[in-house]
Amino acid sequence: MTWLAPLGAAALLAVPAILLLYFLKVKRPETRVASLLFWRPFVADRQANAPWQRLRSSWLLVLQLLAALAIALALLRPGVTGAAGIADTTIVILDGSASMQATDVGPTRFGAAVDQARGL
Repeated sequence: MTWLAPLGAAALLAVPAILLLYFLKVKRPETRVASLLFWRPFVADRQANAPWQRLRSSWLLVLQLLAALAIALALLRPGVTGAAGIADTTIVILDGSASMQATDVGPTRFGAAVDQARGL
């Protein structure tokens, strides 16, 4: 297996970026307080809370990481090289619409396309 576009590996940098954003995301529960007097402990928690928190399990995180890995894999363009050669038979598909009956090229465009296909 070979990688046809090795520069696509740069897309793998999205994985640590997603993890970094999840580490830095502060998740606080919504709390109702009856008075501003009770608000002080919550303000102190906000000031003392470190930005690096433990990574919590999240399905959204897993899906984002899988999507980033799939996109990076697609950008790498994996390919298989093998002993299979080019077949002796070539299939050519020609357009048979009315525009191919124009006579601006050799008897018709269709005739010129047939002649060119026979030259393959």
